[in-house]
Amino acid sequence: MGKHSDGTGGREKENRQDTHPGIERRNNIDRQSDKKSELLILQRINNTLVNTLSLHDVLQIITDGMIDTFGFAGSIIFTNDERHNCLVLKALSYNSKIIVMVEKLTGYSLKDHRFNIDKDEIYQRLYNERQPIMTTDITGMLARLTGHEATKKLASAITRLIKLKSVLLIPLARKNDLLGILVVASRKYMNKEDLAHVQAFADQSSIAIERAKLIEDERQRAMELSALHTTLLEVTSQTDTPQLLKTIIEKAVELLKADAGCIYLYDETKDRLILHMASGYLEKYINIELEPGEGMAGKVFNSGEPLIIDDYRFWKGRASVYETHHPFTAVMELPLKWHGEIPGILAITADNERRTFI
Repeated sequence: MGKHSDGTGGREKENRQDTHPGIERRNNIDRQSDKKSELLILQRINNTLVNTLSLHDVLQIITDGMIDTFGFAGSIIFTNDERHNCLVLKALSYNSKIIVMVEKLTGYSLKDHRFNIDKDEIYQRLYNERQPIMTTDITGMLARLTGHEATKKLASAITRLIKLKSVLLIPLARKNDLLGILVVASRKYMNKEDLAHVQAFADQSSIAIERAKLIEDERQRAMELSALHTTLLEVTSQTDTPQLLKTIIEKAVELLKADAGCIYLYDETKDRLILHMASGYLEKYINIELEPGEGMAGKVFNSGEPLIIDDYRFWKGRASVYETHHPFTAVMELPLKWHGEIPGILAITADNERRTFI
């Protein structure tokens, strides 16, 4: 295929069926060059994973490569936020002056902006069928992508500003998971050859994105647990038990940017975990009792290991005492250890529409 050029050189006879030996040799050279370019970008991605473990950097390398290496006019990567059924713009490579102008028109920053695609049939095709979409209807695509009525009215103006003729949307998928969408834009009309080329690269990129996401999630979880453990060590120097428990909850909720927290203490006489201290909306559950092994607290007590649930309402092991009201969704619970024993359990909760504990 050769490098896709949005300049004046380009492929002047891209649809011509020519079998001249010189033409065929040139096409072979172009294909080898394309493969070398892909390998160079993938090598940069692997180096980034080794050196920085940054998902953001990996995504940016991919979109930059679409311009610098493959010669397209612009590129975007949206990540898939399944919880909120939207796309989040995480990487953008395009003329910086035009980006600023578009942001002034729309009134919001494009980076990390959420785009609701719940009711759009075309974007559902990307989700459900994992099929790429190639379109020359730039205005229509922009109108569908945004959930802002005011921005929809600006779609024509934005189209004139960015001066694109065709856009390609490729699902970034691994197994049954849709990681995101790669968007490639051109000032020329793209064809099936462009689609095949970008699709092949997107398949390779999806592997790197999945790996980077897993690494970043694990790193974030480790950092939060480590910071929480350090905080617990700092506050255990206090001798006033009620104040100690209150401080543990407050520090943990603040550190994890959560909504509420509580502490269960183990009562040896009753062989029960009793919710002894709480903050926020969990205060009304003070004095409830759980058996060891019951609910999250009971399982953490028995295992001695932390447990994280994204949505407690749908977790099969939930405690019956919370069945009626379902007071929380995202929950992190961990054992409070002292001289080899587990005197209690710390639970931190948050609205999973706002955050989870990964």
